[in-house]
Amino acid sequence: MQTENENRQSGSDDNITSLVGKKKSKFKKIISIGLLLMVLAVGFFSYRVYERNAFLQNPANAEKNAPVADVFVMVKEGRTFSSIARELEEQGVVSSSRLLIRYAVSEKLADKIRVGEFKLNASMTPVEIVSALTTGRGVLHRLFIPEGITMWQVAKRAEAAGFGSAEEFNQLFYDKALLAEFVIPAESLEGYLFPETYFFSFAQSGDLQENVIRTMLQEFYKNAEKTWPEGLPSAEKIHKHITLASIVEKETAAPSERARIAGVYLNRLRKNMRLQADPTTIYGLGKDFDGNLTRNHLYNRNNPYNTYRIMGLPKGPICSPGLAAMQATKNPEKHRLIYFVAKGDGSHVFNETLANHNRAVRKYQLIRRKNYTSTYQGK
Repeated sequence: MQTENENRQSGSDDNITSLVGKKKSKFKKIISIGLLLMVLAVGFFSYRVYERNAFLQNPANAEKNAPVADVFVMVKEGRTFSSIARELEEQGVVSSSRLLIRYAVSEKLADKIRVGEFKLNASMTPVEIVSALTTGRGVLHRLFIPEGITMWQVAKRAEAAGFGSAEEFNQLFYDKALLAEFVIPAESLEGYLFPETYFFSFAQSGDLQENVIRTMLQEFYKNAEKTWPEGLPSAEKIHKHITLASIVEKETAAPSERARIAGVYLNRLRKNMRLQADPTTIYGLGKDFDGNLTRNHLYNRNNPYNTYRIMGLPKGPICSPGLAAMQATKNPEKHRLIYFVAKGDGSHVFNETLANHNRAVRKYQLIRRKNYTSTYQGK
């Protein structure tokens, strides 16, 4: 039979055992919960890794057989990567803007997006897309300006290539600020829009039309430095030179004739003879000239470019001469020739006397062959 003290001791032991048991049970629950959380965390992390890898390695149309259309994305200065990602998702180029942003941020690429116009499509993986946006130079639009075309023809070509309206260009060709900045002593930029093949991004900052014109003018002066390696002359001398070079450009495209024709015109100027150049008269008739040059046109005293009536050079260039015409005019052929007439195959017959010139005119122009052409047909 237990005493009261023994009963108390026994009760105390039971309480301790019960308390220990409760603590062990609570600890096990904590461990279980911790293990569960760990499993969930590992599972979540694994899913995120799987989701990321699956997203990055597969294009948006991986399971589609439909044709893939190109999407052009314009990235201008200051545009955020998140706005680009949302546009790409809306266009169907990527399946998740959230994952694309996460990838770009994790790789520290979100702030390395280049300015430009980028051609993307849903057959590209997100990695390829981000690479294109951060390392590619984007889409460049081609603008080809051949030798010998007028500024209004330049405007038409620029419009056809998507660079803006011809009217906007024609207005800028008379912009006084541009004329002053590039030190051009004329009313327009005619003759200074250098013929070349140009490439432009539509995403570049500033006014696109003005950027195009500035690039042409800068190219002109690069080639002027090639023409005058000893140093550029005055703006007035350059203007006269380009005016004559533009006439040479329009008269022939035959490389062997440029310096000779330049020599003919310089001889006429020295002899105080009128240039009598059809291309100048035609230019003065304007962009609506129908191709039929008449006697009335040649007798017209109101045409400031009619060199059959005015003495000396016209007041400005009649087209954009190329480097070859500029250099031929700088280094003309030395001779005593003052006349030339087109033979009909693109080349010319040159003479010193009017009598010989008239005979050449009768031979090559008054009785024209069916295949007659005044344009150079050389290889």
